Amino acid sequence: MKNLFLKFLVLTILGSLAVTSLQGFPGKSLSQDTNGLYHRIINRMTPTERDKIPIAVKSFEQKISSADRNFNYYSMAEKEIKNFLPNRPSSIIMDEFVFVAVVEATKDMDDDIRQIMQEIKTMTAAKQKLREIIKELNKWISQEMNNPSDPDEIDLDKVSSGGENKQKRLGLDRTKFFLKMEVTSNFKVKFYKTPIIEPVTISPRMSLNELKRRREYSNEELKILLEAEEATQEALRPLNEKRNKLRQLIEQLKKKVKNR
Repeated sequence: MKNLFLKFLVLTILGSLAVTSLQGFPGKSLSQDTNGLYHRIINRMTPTERDKIPIAVKSFEQKISSADRNFNYYSMAEKEIKNFLPNRPSSIIMDEFVFVAVVEATKDMDDDIRQIMQEIKTMTAAKQKLREIIKELNKWISQEMNNPSDPDEIDLDKVSSGGENKQKRLGLDRTKFFLKMEVTSNFKVKFYKTPIIEPVTISPRMSLNELKRRREYSNEELKILLEAEEATQEALRPLNEKRNKLRQLIEQLKKKVKNR
């Protein structure tokens, strides 16, 4: 009896650790009834099933990443579960296993979507900053055109014939503005990372030509950023479509398994 109790205790501890590893994904949320059903199914799994399901989910997500619009999410989830769990000793039916896999995949996709949405928000702020810089430059250019320069004004185009020194004095080195690519944490979707937009220092002694050059540079930055934002939104579109299909499948499976 003592040995039996110890064995039960060990299995209980292992089971709780497995549940923690499977559920330990911060910042993910679905409806309360979906989460409740998810936890009830997890608690009925054997320790082996709890260990294998996350592996099956990751393999399932890899298939989703390359899926087209005709992708059958249920069939692929079922296939991956059978690959990693050929023998299923518990009373859990395939619909319940697929439900857990689809819920996990949906949570991971939600995380990726939030990651890209945050970058789009950062890009929006960067665009606003650039527009403010361009607006300020336009004001200075207008003033300069209405009020001819003083004789002692520094015209950097005449001071330097080119090279690194001229670039620095024009302020064109303030941002390399090379757009870097990143990938989301789970589905490895590529998106652009927003570069740092540093402020432009405008001096009353700047020539009209220099002010125009600074404006031209800022306009070019804004154009690049707009293109990057468009590409990032384009990367978000298929993720949203796939998430909608996953959520539809969750609702279908809930009706099948909620009374078990």
